[in-house]
Amino acid sequence: MIVSGGLMVAVGTHEYSSLAHDSDSFVLNGTGRYISPPLTINQGYVLSVLGSGAFVISASAVSKINYSNAYTIGLPPTRTLNLTNNTESIYSDLPTGIYYVVYFPAYSPQQVNPVYSVQTDPGLADILGIIIVIGISVIIASFIVLAVGSFMWKGARDK
Repeated sequence: MIVSGGLMVAVGTHEYSSLAHDSDSFVLNGTGRYISPPLTINQGYVLSVLGSGAFVISASAVSKINYSNAYTIGLPPTRTLNLTNNTESIYSDLPTGIYYVVYFPAYSPQQVNPVYSVQTDPGLADILGIIIVIGISVIIASFIVLAVGSFMWKGARDK
């Protein structure tokens, strides 16, 4: 049981890590404008951006964006999560294409580089998360069974 639970956790963790590609890599492009490398988004991918001063834009708008028009050119997120001292914007319905994450640190001096993540198969990620939880549960249950079995064996041996 311990081995099978360990295998479930190991495989689930390994496969889960291959589904999400996180980065905080940006290049200065223009005056005070930092741009991510191009992000290829296919149907069903989820783009997540952690950072309140970041904007997601399509490749066609990358040359046009500046801080004064970022709110109109930037794409609206599907949902926004307000976290402690930060914001996560989730884009789950983007059409297939090339996108960039842009931010302007001069207007958010307290902000560190935003972190963006592309999750290639959110449905599989949910399944792998369940497999990891089941694997951990199997490991815990196997230790409980081992402890109970050893006490029962010791009690039977002492009679």
